Amino acid sequence: MGGVASFVSSLFQMIGVQPPSWVMPLVVMMILAFVLPNTIANQRGDDALKLIRRASMERLTERERLEAEALNRVDKDAEGLLRVARDALERGRPRLAREALDRLKRTGKLPRETALMERMVGAEETSARTPEEAAIRIERALENGLPAEAQRLLGPARARWPEDPSWDELAARLPSDETKEA
Repeated sequence: MGGVASFVSSLFQMIGVQPPSWVMPLVVMMILAFVLPNTIANQRGDDALKLIRRASMERLTERERLEAEALNRVDKDAEGLLRVARDALERGRPRLAREALDRLKRTGKLPRETALMERMVGAEETSARTPEEAAIRIERALENGLPAEAQRLLGPARARWPEDPSWDELAARLPSDETKEA
């Protein structure tokens, strides 16, 4: 508290006021009461982003657990949820971005940023920018044991880039209807 108290004391000296001794602790406490909640919220947001970064290096179940923990850290904090959604998009995790966006909507805060993020998440969910990106998404879904997701991604990719030879190889890796029924 020494730095804050020195700053406040310097301000009083600059304006030529010598306040009573009880004013200094009161002013310092008021400043801390104003700044501390934002500092704590920023720390929670930073912690959430660290968890997401760590999650990107983990297998499916651990990744999902870490991502859920990250979302819980910023659950009611609109700024934190917005940071998580942006980071998730940058890391190619549209589902996490969608969950953060849904929670952000429930807060009712940051309507402009929410609308912009809605467009960004929607665009990310619906299409890949290149056939290579689409193939990587399909690969990830297969590696993570999500054949239905891989199938969902394969249809639009095949329609958008029909000449790409990787679609047949990826389709062959999908379970057949007989395998699904068994």
